[in-house]
Amino acid sequence: MDSFFRLGSFPCPIYCRTRDKTDEHNTSGRAFIETLWRDYATFLDPDVLQRATLNMPAVFWELYVAQALHSSGINLQSQARTKQNKKGPDLFAINPDVWIEAVMPEMGYGPDAMQLEKLGVAYEVPVDPVILRLRNAFETKARLMMEYIQAKIVQPEQATVIAIGGTMIAGIGEALIPRIAKALLGVGDPVLHIGLTTGRAIDHSIEHRDGVSKKSGIVVKTDPFLDPQYAHISAVIHSACNWVTHPARPGTDFTVFYNENANVKLPQGWLPVCEEYWRENDQFRSARLEG
Repeated sequence: MDSFFRLGSFPCPIYCRTRDKTDEHNTSGRAFIETLWRDYATFLDPDVLQRATLNMPAVFWELYVAQALHSSGINLQSQARTKQNKKGPDLFAINPDVWIEAVMPEMGYGPDAMQLEKLGVAYEVPVDPVILRLRNAFETKARLMMEYIQAKIVQPEQATVIAIGGTMIAGIGEALIPRIAKALLGVGDPVLHIGLTTGRAIDHSIEHRDGVSKKSGIVVKTDPFLDPQYAHISAVIHSACNWVTHPARPGTDFTVFYNENANVKLPQGWLPVCEEYWRENDQFRSARLEG
């Protein structure tokens, strides 16, 4: 098999710097990308190498999702068999049938774009800007998945998953409630209930927060998994993994969010190695699966 990296001048600077070994940080992940390409390219579109020269991080994410799912026992099928020269989602698995569409949001444009912080300077880790980028990525792929359903590429009994990579907008650290959860499930921060007379904690809950305001004042709804309009999406996968920093066991960095209102539900534990989240009536639940 040919190398993932081609000679020539290409639009993606990360691709070129990694290939040419002019960027010590990215170059250290070059061997990992070559391994992903060698072992998992069969599950992706035939044009993956050409797309990598335009946006290497996005192609890395597709390859890593394929590795993590396949390594966890998900029965992925090659693109030649599943798409049959048709357009469609990025990955397909059987038993059960699941279509997976991958996306990696970037910093964005305009007044709500995320800003690169200066190295060595203390700053507040952004929350709402990240939520807006994650929510926008979900919206884009949810619309595309509906187009695939309407075109009968995705059949009514087949589940759909959107895999959102957070590499380009990861920031530093995560709160107790992941930002991707705040973009999907209408939840905010943890709330501790204190007794007025005792001053002691008597209960705890999760704040209900179903919207984030843009700079323009427009409120973006952040509860699509509570909205019947998005019942065609079964679940969302998320990770901030990248080609340099990644776990020894693929998928242990994944979080999976199930849509309890989905038309085609995926069973909890579908991905056996992950942290999974779901809403159970008004409660927010999570579980760590070790496979």
